[in-house]
Amino acid sequence: MLPSLLDVYTQSILVPGTSTVGTTKVLLELTNEPLTDEEVLKVFNNSEEVNLVPQLLVMYYLILYEEYRLMNYRNLLQMGKKVKCYSGKLFSQVPIKYLLQEAQKAQNRCGGMFFVQISIYNVY
Repeated sequence: MLPSLLDVYTQSILVPGTSTVGTTKVLLELTNEPLTDEEVLKVFNNSEEVNLVPQLLVMYYLILYEEYRLMNYRNLLQMGKKVKCYSGKLFSQVPIKYLLQEAQKAQNRCGGMFFVQISIYNVY
């Protein structure tokens, strides 16, 4: 369920919705804000306890965000919307291979997240 919620949240940041007023479709403003670099890094820099689930979910969010940003880049430019672009430096601090390996080892605890991550990771 969480990957689906992240998908909807990420779309709400980058993909404007529409609403019908009478017979006219109206473009809705983007309503949610992307995670900041600090919020992302906080999940990976918490040295007290390593919990794969939040890390996997944030990694999934980052990949989804970049996918939607690239898919909607032209539309966002036409609308004059400035969107956050996560840097390569931030992605280099996310242990993608490690997370995938750990999720594969603990598939029973990851509730299907491993398969979602693998399919997205293979795209990139």
